[in-house]
Amino acid sequence: MPSFLQSIQDAFDAKGWAYERVPDQDVLQLSFEAHHTRVHVHVQAFAPIHGIHVVATSPYQFESYHLFKLSELLMRTSETLTIGNFEAVWDRRQVLFRATNLFPEKQAANAAILQALVHAAVAEMDRLTPLLAEVHKQDPASVIHLDVARLLQREDWLPPVTIPESP
Repeated sequence: MPSFLQSIQDAFDAKGWAYERVPDQDVLQLSFEAHHTRVHVHVQAFAPIHGIHVVATSPYQFESYHLFKLSELLMRTSETLTIGNFEAVWDRRQVLFRATNLFPEKQAANAAILQALVHAAVAEMDRLTPLLAEVHKQDPASVIHLDVARLLQREDWLPPVTIPESP
């Protein structure tokens, strides 16, 4: 049976995804062109517990005065998610989307689940990027007046949804 990390690489190879392995770590890094931004993802394998973290990183670094409204945005958004959550890395003033999964012991990582978690991380970070940009562009005087609840109601940033016809 392949190693746990190898089963993750096999799942990515099956999708044709390019990735780089971080030297001396069980971490793979990938990047995807999404609707709003390029989304950087890293996947960390925890072989002893057959677990993975899939983490997408926001392209923005925020100022200290953004953190209150940023935290509200992340809390309100994470509240609506069924997979994963948004996090603020307070000291780096950065936003992450993280999804974690544990797989049954002594089995390879399930490719469909791995691929779905990566897809979710990319889609969620891309979906939130315009809202993060709105917070990021605020100056110290205007950020306090930002209405996060109203900001979350905007739909003009969403890409068009196409539903394939059934055969």
